[in-house]
Amino acid sequence: MAEFSAFTDFGHLEFSSRPPHGELIYEQMVSDLGSGQNYDDDFDGPAMGRLYADAMVFADAKYALERAGSQFNPLKAVELLPALESEYGLAPDAQATIAERQRDLAAAMRLAGGASRVNVETVLEMVLGDDFVEYETVSVADTVATSADPGADGIYVKPGTPRSVFRLLDSVLFTGTPVTVAYETVIGETDALATGDRFALDAGDYDRHEVVTVTSVGEDEDGRTTITATFERPHTQGVLMATGRHPYLGSTKRHNVVKLTESGMATARTQARANRALGQLLRGVSTWALTDSDDAFTVGEGLLGVTLIGEDDLSGDPIPTGMVLHWDMQDPDSYEVTAGTPDRVTEITNLASSATATAVSNGPEFESLGWGGGLHCMKLNGSDMRIIDTEAAVLALLDGTEPAYTVYMVVEPLAPDAAAAFFGVGHSAKGVNQSSMLLGTTNTGNGRLRIERFNDSSAGIAQESSSDVAAARQVIAWVVPGTTASAYVNDGGSDPTNASLDPGDNSMVPDRFALGCRPSSSPGAFGNFRFAELRIYSAAHNDEQQQSMSEYLMSKWAV
Repeated sequence: MAEFSAFTDFGHLEFSSRPPHGELIYEQMVSDLGSGQNYDDDFDGPAMGRLYADAMVFADAKYALERAGSQFNPLKAVELLPALESEYGLAPDAQATIAERQRDLAAAMRLAGGASRVNVETVLEMVLGDDFVEYETVSVADTVATSADPGADGIYVKPGTPRSVFRLLDSVLFTGTPVTVAYETVIGETDALATGDRFALDAGDYDRHEVVTVTSVGEDEDGRTTITATFERPHTQGVLMATGRHPYLGSTKRHNVVKLTESGMATARTQARANRALGQLLRGVSTWALTDSDDAFTVGEGLLGVTLIGEDDLSGDPIPTGMVLHWDMQDPDSYEVTAGTPDRVTEITNLASSATATAVSNGPEFESLGWGGGLHCMKLNGSDMRIIDTEAAVLALLDGTEPAYTVYMVVEPLAPDAAAAFFGVGHSAKGVNQSSMLLGTTNTGNGRLRIERFNDSSAGIAQESSSDVAAARQVIAWVVPGTTASAYVNDGGSDPTNASLDPGDNSMVPDRFALGCRPSSSPGAFGNFRFAELRIYSAAHNDEQQQSMSEYLMSKWAV
């Protein structure tokens, strides 16, 4: 440990047990002059004072030389640090400390060492320090290669074959059967597709990409150029189609996992420093994920190059657990459409369980209104359109005297001043078993949000909000923690529109739940609204959770 003395002047003190240079030089000079035999060796005397002054000047020079030499060591450079950073093209952020800048410089000097495992680990240790835990690569045995049938999933023609890009003007809703759709030319050497041409579409979406062969060409009644082809996957309006050489091969062999400490993963700057270093160091075909867990990435699952943090799932869903029902019109794979004028939604799949519900009577109309970036919604006409479901897991959650659950809906009321049911749960038969809970609007004022609880066929209790419900797209949340219920409109942190009631000790024995009507055999209260998404969770969400989910859905559906 360093000790303060006459030789530890400013610039001479080091955190070391070694004597300072000045002290060593002074003692050597005293020894060379006879150690007191020729001169008075009193430290405060004139002779020793001269030797002390000379020793400190010589020590200054020695420290200056050492400091100058340290400027070539990236982990010690200070005065020349900005010049070295400029030489290696580094631009430190405003919050970077001297130690962090030195580590980044040391890592930059090692980039020439390539992406060998030893070099990658060394650079990560330099850049991240104690936040770096482990660097993992994918073994040959664990590698997943795509596609299993490259000839079917890609277009392999001779290099130099003319290439063109087209844009799909209609959505592809029906699969496995010939479909006629319109398209337009974007760029390329040919301005139209011909019978027999093969094109790739949705190339950027792993779940939607496919190669299709044109079976015939023509024009529609509006004069738009059309093709007829058989698609195996649904596609949304506006996706690109490409002809020409389009290989489709991929592998997870070049994927890497970098494990950090929990504190490192929780710090955005640490993640940014790691990503910057990996982007400079790894090969251009490599991908990576940052994680603090052994289970964040499994070969063949998930998305390459995506970091999983905490409990958030890949979609950014703020509450990825506890969902028992999820109907989402942004997922074309989750519903069936029957051709007609207009088209009808005949089945809808619960994304949380894969169970399927069917439309009763006339299915809801299928519309594309630009919701959620050009995807679709269902329209219920307020007359007879509805969807009924009897999924046991959902009914079990809604059963009992004090059920606890939360319902979220993204809707656009088309007649908010009419009594209408958005969502209802109850029993199909009349009598005492008709106990039910209805969530919807009432005809009070210009339409109020309403929660309704029926005890039997003749008695009911209800509560409605004090504010009118707008005829606009909105997110409505109903939170039922047992013996009470509350409703919120577009509650992204602002003052909510509330409706609450005490349903009392009123046990329900439901056998169905409904979208757009009462759940009984004589439904009534049909809703006139557009619907985009329904979620039911097996818990009563607190204010923070409810606000977080509402904000997420408002952002997702551009409310």
